Amino acid sequence: MRPPRARGTVGAGPPTRIIAEVLDRACGGEAEVEPCLSPLPVVRLDAIDERIHDLQGARSSLAALVAATEDRQLRDGEG
Repeated sequence: MRPPRARGTVGAGPPTRIIAEVLDRACGGEAEVEPCLSPLPVVRLDAIDERIHDLQGARSSLAALVAATEDRQLRDGEG
């Protein structure tokens, strides 16, 4: 009964401990996971969203630095 549920859950990319927690609390048919929800998947999703936000900020800062460096090089005739 667990393999179809496990494949779908693993495909979402959570850590093994979260997969085990979700599968232990799963209900519904064999092909779906309808967790009688532990907060772990929600907490994991929130953590991923926060990390994405942080990475987007870092990327923006780095892109601005690269653009400023390229502009300076063009002005100074280095490019």
